Amino acid sequence: MYKQWRVIVAVVCLLAVGLAGISVWAGVGPVAQLFGTASVGVVRPSDLPACGPAWRPVQAAAGGAAYNELHAVTAVSPTLAWAAGIYGGEQYALTLIERWDGTRWGEVESPSIPDFSNHLYGIAALSGSDAWIVGASHQGTGLWKTLAIHWDGVKWSITPTPDTGSINSLNAAAALSTNEVWAVGDVTTSARTGGSQVLVVRWDGRAWNVVDTGITTQNGTLGSIAAIAPDDIWAAGSFADKSGTVLQPLFLHWDGKSWRQVSATDLSGGTIWGMSARSSDDIWAVGSFGALTAAFHWDGTAWKRVPTPNPGDGKGNNSLNAVTVVSAHEVWAVGSYSEGGVDRSLALRWDGNAWTQTPAPSLGDYSDTLNAITQVPGSQGEMWAVGSTIADRSGDNLPVVLHYSDPCGAK
Repeated sequence: MYKQWRVIVAVVCLLAVGLAGISVWAGVGPVAQLFGTASVGVVRPSDLPACGPAWRPVQAAAGGAAYNELHAVTAVSPTLAWAAGIYGGEQYALTLIERWDGTRWGEVESPSIPDFSNHLYGIAALSGSDAWIVGASHQGTGLWKTLAIHWDGVKWSITPTPDTGSINSLNAAAALSTNEVWAVGDVTTSARTGGSQVLVVRWDGRAWNVVDTGITTQNGTLGSIAAIAPDDIWAAGSFADKSGTVLQPLFLHWDGKSWRQVSATDLSGGTIWGMSARSSDDIWAVGSFGALTAAFHWDGTAWKRVPTPNPGDGKGNNSLNAVTVVSAHEVWAVGSYSEGGVDRSLALRWDGNAWTQTPAPSLGDYSDTLNAITQVPGSQGEMWAVGSTIADRSGDNLPVVLHYSDPCGAK
């Protein structure tokens, strides 16, 4: 449910930004100095060099003829990575899981709840025989159930998860050990009220259980989580202000005993879609500010807004959907930007001083977006990013997988 509201969230925040947002698009005024502008132009696969580090498309496996999307990705090694999403249509979606074996991406049989539309949003892997994917399944708009499936090295299986309201969703997952896995999302007790609250669940090796955050916010939701240690876990998303129309970033921290809300500086609305941590004092969170990209950094003391590029023509929405921290001087974020009414792939790189745009190919003529990114352990700086594209007028979504590597480099 969380992913489907991104466009609506952007519109709501855009209304709140008003004229300030226009000054950002035009690249003028003090707000523009914070958010910046940049563009490398639309990049096609044919524009990419044969050698050298770059984002390049890799053939993905389509689950069906129409409506394929990848929302999550993780890598265990250079020869094992997982990607997850949906296929088959918004109201009748089936789970889509793909595996990289070092040579190709192939679809792996995955379970779906019968008579429900199934959606996979977040993934976490501990090893080649222990991985989790979370999401939601729904019937219509008034009944949503949390969904978690587990990989034991042989097959994916659905594991029971708690539902405390009529609308429930798990949007992200993080794993510390076989007996400690966390997932976050949102829950609404009544479809009529439409007001969601944050949802946190925990796997203890035997069952998933709800963890009470003690935090009540209007239209609260969590879309990202980063687990550093059993007593140092962060989750982030958004909540609505008193007016109910302006979304604000929401940061929560677990100290091993309880959750607490942590404030951030330079807030003017927005929401967090992705988070990644290198250590307890080096964490990045990314998302959107109305129609603009947003990035926040935790230095061990406070969350602070960091300027990010906003390419495109300023007539649509820009967003950062996911981030991965490689080192203090290398952080990557992916999402999309708008050009001529069309979404294009967006990749940004932090070099320790500033965020800059890096060319990322767009495969379709109508819409491209990157939803998730992960670094590849044990590789020479390789990464995977996944999303979807609408390539032609038929409007069919195809899965997208991009690989950052140097095909001519040393093996």
